[in-house]
Amino acid sequence: MPRTLIILQGGMVLGRNFGVVATVVDSDKVTGIEKYVLEFLKNTPESVRSSVTVLAHPGGRDLVLPVCAGMRVLFSPFKNRILTDQLWTPLVLLRLDMDFIYNMTLSYPVLGYGSIPHSIIVHDATPWRFPETVSRGMKLYYRPQLNRALRSRTLRFVATVSKSSKQDIQKYKGITDSRIHVFPLAVDPSLFYPRETRTHLNSLSDAYESRFILAVGTLEPRKNLQRLIEAFSILIEENMEYKLVIVGRKGWMDSLSIPENCREAIVFTGFVSNEELVELYSFAHLFVMPSLYEGFGIPLLEAMSCGVPVLAAATSSLPEVGGDACLYADPLSVTDMARKMSQLLTDETLCRAFRAKGLKRVEEFDWKRSVQKTWDKIVQEVV
Repeated sequence: MPRTLIILQGGMVLGRNFGVVATVVDSDKVTGIEKYVLEFLKNTPESVRSSVTVLAHPGGRDLVLPVCAGMRVLFSPFKNRILTDQLWTPLVLLRLDMDFIYNMTLSYPVLGYGSIPHSIIVHDATPWRFPETVSRGMKLYYRPQLNRALRSRTLRFVATVSKSSKQDIQKYKGITDSRIHVFPLAVDPSLFYPRETRTHLNSLSDAYESRFILAVGTLEPRKNLQRLIEAFSILIEENMEYKLVIVGRKGWMDSLSIPENCREAIVFTGFVSNEELVELYSFAHLFVMPSLYEGFGIPLLEAMSCGVPVLAAATSSLPEVGGDACLYADPLSVTDMARKMSQLLTDETLCRAFRAKGLKRVEEFDWKRSVQKTWDKIVQEVV
């Protein structure tokens, strides 16, 4: 016998069980997708929290538990992500008799979720639009799972993070406009704001005492770091005395070719904490996001929130997110990138204008609003 959905005065939802798959947070190292998952859980409205069961990876316990107050949280007994996502997750969700599942990972069970209606968030169309830039694991494991998820007969809608990504998902996967819903990302204003003192940077490197340009992103071909390095080399040739600091997990770093004239001026930090990252944004003279493709581009918002002028690639979602608060360059042109970097580094009036516009622009993005709209859509599906 089907359960009765009760919506109390004030919007409280009773009589339904919602499963949220958050197993992608499997360590204390948080990048774009993990940030989304944690903010989604943190900003889930009180009206549904008592009806939510979160499925999580044991490696993410310390990050997941603090943002799940009022929700039931179950941790996989497996540290292996494949066993967690392919075996444990579907068995638990089926046993708990869920009414709806929101999948926030890249993974999808081979056996699916039975007859349970569900949704999945797809942050971008990289696996299909730029297959040559994705890892072997994405090609052989995650991309087939995403394809299977998007073909599922019990899939109710696809969530994504920008109009640009929506258009690409429509184009490459043939999903109709009405089944794809955009819920933009945001930043936490209590964390990302301009800092005036260096509390954490001194523990990283003496390089940050000098003037530096900042880039943030996993070291992979799609981030276009090779061309950024070549553009930076042009600045060094022009006797501009800056460091280039690149923050991000190692991916294909060994494939980067670094010109001799700037070898001593480039710093690869690897992963850094949020506290270190905020200070890097705050004390950078310029933030550059040269990506060939992004689904959203959350570092762009983070940088603007910290008051640093931004140069972004004129491609995919970045102009949609940055609006008129960024300067844009052709990501395929090293000379255009170098020219725009030089322009921002030498024109203080222009920098001040972009700093002010950036701080204003980020106010248009709000986690609570975006997560509320996501839950409105999920609840609508089970009414």
